[in-house]
Amino acid sequence: MKIENNDLYIRNADVDDCAQLAKWWNDGGVMAHAGFPNGLGRVILSMLIKKLFSMGYTKLFLIRI
Repeated sequence: MKIENNDLYIRNADVDDCAQLAKWWNDGGVMAHAGFPNGLGRVILSMLIKKLFSMGYTKLFLIRI
């Protein structure tokens, strides 16, 4: 999947991305800059939901685990 919106870009991660993603996920400064828990997270989730509906999905369930 590839989603683009202005200067934001979402793509599928692959195995080669794992080490870098884990490093970023565990770095509070990176997560704060990325907008978690507020900020870009909301924009990115909105992009994903819009894309899924455009692909024909009619229902989405967001769960907190």
